[in-house]
Amino acid sequence: MSKHLLLMMLTVCCNVAANLFLKAGSSVQSASILGIINLKTITGLSCFALGALFYIAALRIGSLSVSQAIVSLQYVGVLIGAYLIFNEHLSGFQLIGCLFVCIGMIMVTNG
Repeated sequence: MSKHLLLMMLTVCCNVAANLFLKAGSSVQSASILGIINLKTITGLSCFALGALFYIAALRIGSLSVSQAIVSLQYVGVLIGAYLIFNEHLSGFQLIGCLFVCIGMIMVTNG
């Protein structure tokens, strides 16, 4: 596995985790500012920051067009995570959309 691909997979994983933590944290009542600052939301924001660092490192060695195509896999990861963790419904159209994202990513990265 290339260093660029490894950094991109770390970026995707961090961004998926960030979204899932923010969703989990959004339902926690907190006495803090705006009632949304809690451990889960802070963890989510930290995951976004870490993902951004991985993405910047990946951009140093890879092209932006390929990197952006790979990072689109976060949409698939978030959809799967929302289904598994939050029992969100997945429609047939959403699954087809995930398939198109994956096909598009393969096309761009191999083009």
